Amino acid sequence: MGRRLRAALRLLDPWALTVVGGLVALSVVVLMASPGPWREVVGPSPLPRLAPACPRDAAVFATVPGGRCVGAAWVHLDPGVPRLTVVLLPARLSVDVPGAGLVPLSEAVARAGPGAAAAALGAGLGVRFDAWASLDQRAVRRVLAPLSGDARPRRGRAALREARRAWRGRGPALAVWRRQYRSLREALPRQPYADMGVVAFSNYVLGFGAVSSDLDLQEAALVGRALKELRPGAVRVTCAPLLMLRCRGEQLWRPDRAALESLRRSVAGGLRVPARPPVVRARTVPARVLVAAPLP
Repeated sequence: MGRRLRAALRLLDPWALTVVGGLVALSVVVLMASPGPWREVVGPSPLPRLAPACPRDAAVFATVPGGRCVGAAWVHLDPGVPRLTVVLLPARLSVDVPGAGLVPLSEAVARAGPGAAAAALGAGLGVRFDAWASLDQRAVRRVLAPLSGDARPRRGRAALREARRAWRGRGPALAVWRRQYRSLREALPRQPYADMGVVAFSNYVLGFGAVSSDLDLQEAALVGRALKELRPGAVRVTCAPLLMLRCRGEQLWRPDRAALESLRRSVAGGLRVPARPPVVRARTVPARVLVAAPLP
C-alpha cells in the first residue's frame, strides 16, 4: 500500500507544481494590477507609442542672408494619393506676430523666427501647420535647378537667371511674386522625385544647414517617402487670393478670406486645385482717426 501511495505522489508532483506555479503567477498579475504602494516602486506600465504621421501642411519660407523672407508657400502633401499642392505667397503678405504686431512676412521671419512666423501665417490663412521649413539660397537653387534643363540651352539659362533674381526678392513685390510663380510652376513638376533617396533627403533637411526645420528624423523620412512616390502630374502650384488695402499711399496685403475658404476646402478635400496666377484685388480704405483722452 505504501509503495502504491509513493508512486501516485510521484505522478502528482509535476501536476501540483504546475498548478502552484500558475496560482503564483496569477497572484502576481492581480497584485500588480491593483492599486497599492508597490506601484511607487515598479511604476505604471508605459503606454504604447504611436507611429508618427506624415506632416501634411507646412509653411515654407525662402530667405536671403540676414534672415529676410523673400517668398513663402503653404505646402500640402497628401501621402495617400500621393499629391503635392503648393500655394505660393508673397513676402509682402502681412501677418500678426505676437510682440511684433502686423508686419510683412519679409520682416516676420527675420524678427520673430520661422516658427513664430509660421504660426502667425497659419492663423491668417486659417490653416493649422504641422511643420515649418526655412530655405536659404543654396536650397532655393536646388529647387530651381531643373529650369536649366530646357531643350533650348539659352532659354533655360535665361529662365534660371530670372528665377534666381526673383527668389532673391529683387524688384517690385507683385512682379517678384509673378516670376516666383512661373519658376515654381516649371521647376517643381520636373523634379526627379522617383530618384530621390529618402536617407539623403532626411540628411539634407536635418544636417546640411541649407534648410532649417522643426521636423525630426522620422517625420523627415516620412516626407521623403511621400515625395518619392510623386509623379509630375501630381504636383500643383497655385497662388493664394489676396487683398491689397490702400490708405493714404500705404499698402497692406492681406488674405482674401472669402476666396481663400474655397481654396482651403479644395485642398482639405483632396480635390484638384486649379492653377491660379498671382492676383491682388485692390481696395481703398478710408482713413480713421482715434482720439483718446483721459476721463475727467
